[in-house]
Amino acid sequence: MPDLTIETFCLGDWMTNCYVIHESDNCTCWIIDAGFEPQPMIDYIRDCHLQPEQIVLTHAHIDHIAGLHHVRTVWSEIPIMIHLAEIDFLADPLLNLSVTLSRPEVAPEATQMLVGGQVIRLGMNEFQVRNTQGHSHSGKS
Repeated sequence: MPDLTIETFCLGDWMTNCYVIHESDNCTCWIIDAGFEPQPMIDYIRDCHLQPEQIVLTHAHIDHIAGLHHVRTVWSEIPIMIHLAEIDFLADPLLNLSVTLSRPEVAPEATQMLVGGQVIRLGMNEFQVRNTQGHSHSGKS
């Protein structure tokens, strides 16, 4: 199994942890969440000559989705994955908690839905989707 690199970015004034993960012998990567001011993450991807394969959202609160439009200006066709229980959060400022900000956020639509137990792959590495409701939704897997 190839080594997995997980690079952490603490983005924006809210200091949201976002990640870029990739295998040591593969140039494809995933972006895990895209918080406010994602340029350092974008710079890392470019500097390492990585190719983003998809964005995986852990959940859809504003601090985890605020940079989606910015990322999509760089990689316009990059798929966005989110758990089925939060699909409506992306377009609803009340649900994504941006309604109280000076500019409520409506994020790009997700292109793929995740469900509990699903296995997703990055190269040779497999990840199982785990539904850990409580922070943002209370739905089932």
